Amino acid sequence: MNRLRRKFGTFARQSRLSQVLLLPAWCLTGLARSIVLMFPFKRYAPALGRYAGLSAVIPLAEERRYQTALSIGRAVRMAATIAPWQANCQAQALAARCLLGLFGVPYAVFYGVANDPEQAMKAHAWVCCGPVPVTGGYAFDEFTVVAVFTSLR
Repeated sequence: MNRLRRKFGTFARQSRLSQVLLLPAWCLTGLARSIVLMFPFKRYAPALGRYAGLSAVIPLAEERRYQTALSIGRAVRMAATIAPWQANCQAQALAARCLLGLFGVPYAVFYGVANDPEQAMKAHAWVCCGPVPVTGGYAFDEFTVVAVFTSLR
């Protein structure tokens, strides 16, 4: 009961947009997880945006777009915590990309591999909008960027 009360309290403290986006974000993380499991990366990569190579390009936006990006990130992260499926970094990145595109917020989706040679097979996906880490944190220190996809705007 305390856990449920705590989760509701967390939900109640979020912005109205984050609250409204929780259900769509939850559905999108499930859809994204299904896509990742069913299709090879090259099949859904074009939907991520314009391929920008290895450059760490982060599109800038107006302040109100940053607030929208923050709300989207919170909704996706909350949805991932309550999902009965594995809503890992890639599923969260795909869901965030969809919502950011829907709201016209510029974004960059990054894919990286661990810098630490002891974690040779560790990979990560994260999404940024200007200085706002939408999902996956600001992982530039821990991961070497191997692909970047940006919004088409």
